Amino acid sequence: MHFTFVLAAFVGNAAAHGVVSSFKTDGAEHQGYLMNYYYDTKNGKALPPLAAWSAENLDNGFVSPDNYTHPDIICQKNGKPANLTVQVAAGGTIDFQWTKWAHFGPMMTYVAPCNGDCSAVDKATLKWVKIDEAGIDFDTQEWAARKMVNNNRTWTTKIPSTLAAGNYVFRHETIAVHGSNRIGGAQNYPQCFNIEITGSGTAKPEGVLGTKLYTPTDPGIYFNPYTTLKNYTIPGPPLFKDGNGGLDNGSVTSSIAKDQTTAPIIATTLVTSRLPKPTTFEVITSAFPTATSVPSESSPKPSASGCRAVRKGAGVMGSEFSEAAERFGITAVGGEGMSVGYAGGFLAGGGHSPMSPLYGMGADQVLSIEVVTADGRFVTANEHQNTDLFWALCGGGGSTFGVVTSYTVKVFPKIEVAIMSFSFTTSNTVSYDTFWRAVRAYWKLIPTFNAAGNYEYWAVTHGEGDLLAFSFFPWFAPNHTLAELKTLVAPLFQTWKDLGIEFNVTESEHSSYYGAWAAGFPREVVGGAKTKTAGRLFPTENFKDAAKFNKTFDALKSLSDKGGQIIGFGITGGPGPYPDNAVNPAWRGAAMWAISVIDYPEGSSWDLVAEKSKTLTND
Repeated sequence: MHFTFVLAAFVGNAAAHGVVSSFKTDGAEHQGYLMNYYYDTKNGKALPPLAAWSAENLDNGFVSPDNYTHPDIICQKNGKPANLTVQVAAGGTIDFQWTKWAHFGPMMTYVAPCNGDCSAVDKATLKWVKIDEAGIDFDTQEWAARKMVNNNRTWTTKIPSTLAAGNYVFRHETIAVHGSNRIGGAQNYPQCFNIEITGSGTAKPEGVLGTKLYTPTDPGIYFNPYTTLKNYTIPGPPLFKDGNGGLDNGSVTSSIAKDQTTAPIIATTLVTSRLPKPTTFEVITSAFPTATSVPSESSPKPSASGCRAVRKGAGVMGSEFSEAAERFGITAVGGEGMSVGYAGGFLAGGGHSPMSPLYGMGADQVLSIEVVTADGRFVTANEHQNTDLFWALCGGGGSTFGVVTSYTVKVFPKIEVAIMSFSFTTSNTVSYDTFWRAVRAYWKLIPTFNAAGNYEYWAVTHGEGDLLAFSFFPWFAPNHTLAELKTLVAPLFQTWKDLGIEFNVTESEHSSYYGAWAAGFPREVVGGAKTKTAGRLFPTENFKDAAKFNKTFDALKSLSDKGGQIIGFGITGGPGPYPDNAVNPAWRGAAMWAISVIDYPEGSSWDLVAEKSKTLTND
């Protein structure tokens, strides 16, 4: 049985990236520019007439703030004009149909007059006028991009009735702001279309060059998205006076101010619950103290004797702890996810990390814990006191044993990190069988990469039609120079090239873990209301023993053949020796962790959902 999988658009190298796959002008449907068109043109295949601009956007990826002054920000990476123009009436509508999407942020549409034939226009000379924008609904805290997703991944832009008739390039865009709490963390997804506006309008507003639309420090580009927003400034020039403020897509408030205050409360707060019993309460750990460096002599002894440590509050998020470690000039074993709480969401569950192959699990780094017990005592738990509580809180699960107020954890010297991102797909020259031979070649070498301390974040996903994609985002090599990483992966890359597979590698070298982490990892949402997920740890012996490897390969390939997506990590639980704690022992011998995901149609019966669940559990 083959079924379509619902996951935050996994075509190319990023789990939550996407494109406009089609659009409608006054109800007439037109094809968007799809990633596989790039490969079709390389293979000599003629493309259908398109009003959508082409782009060498092989990962369905984004343009970063580093490129706001580069022409790529205008109409995506190496965007080139379309050879077809379609029509829309002034006062009419355009419906932009997005592929599956998971990011949050504002939605915008711009127009730029071509003053002639748009198929030959120089994009660098186009001046853009914003005719549609939407930010965040302050009442519900729902972003415009989520409105788009909830509207069948469709965004409707109304054409101002006053715009003069003529040929225009339309620039439709969302900006993913999940990383906007750091400079350079926003992600722009612009796409362009040749559209003629018809009608009797006369307005010809002055526009802005595409390379001057944004700066990396604009208040709607660089801000804290992980707080309750009361004001938000939508990026870009002001909305055209007759433009649409996003209300056709639901109530999404436009921005009006820049003075949002996001200073944290410096405490872990206990507040009375709304439950009827007066003895109940809820714990709010999102209020946090700043992480502070702890001198080695104050660390618990003897296990922590002489080591460097950091004490952090229970509400510190993963991104905040990584930033603090960068300020201290150290390396902390932290998670991949920016918005995961470092204590309850990471350490309490064991804490697998891009640094785990080098240093072990997050819970292995814990030296001491301050905790309020169920009987109201404030105690310290470590290897010498309250040892049972210490054991349980290091990997035994969150919200179970007490209210943790702080952790003291080991940290390590600053190290350099090399990263790579790349992907390839099935195509006219890469058959289904060739694709899986390439995947198999990587899986077979996972123990080699684990031994080198690498961490590979990859996915096997389904795209349009029968397209399969194998993506790495990123390949993370701590304590490696870029030259060392290239040497390590050279045998694998040569195997792929011998199979006739072409792929482009984006690579970089960083002087710290934080720099590589911030540059390399996307933010994504896996699954949703119509998906089921399951994760499994695969022991090293499954890759070293030929018979077990064949069974492992066949099982994962079978899941993909049924339409499922596979998200994987080449990762170990560390080199040892391991402390005695509650971390799942399976991590100690693991070589790979994989998440398998299947979907079911909206409105499915409970019986069908149960059947899908059994597939994940038993197949």
